[in-house]
Amino acid sequence: LCNGAAPLTFLDYFACGSLDVNVAKNVVAGVAEGCKQSSAALIGGETAEMPGMYEAGVYDIAGFALGVVERTHILPKINDITVGD
Repeated sequence: LCNGAAPLTFLDYFACGSLDVNVAKNVVAGVAEGCKQSSAALIGGETAEMPGMYEAGVYDIAGFALGVVERTHILPKINDITVGD
């Protein structure tokens, strides 16, 4: 979206020290809703439980999106950028 591309797919990543199934369920549900709103398919991801790496209540959440764009619509359009943009 920020690069002018139409979203196709998304992969999520959720890590914690000790898995709280309800928290993970809510996070993944939110990611799934975001994918639905953007018309991207949630095609996979990772849930990692790493005791000693994260304190209780601390989560590491990330994602990767893939999209497509026509070559003529790729951003930024370097020749169109001016001072003050």
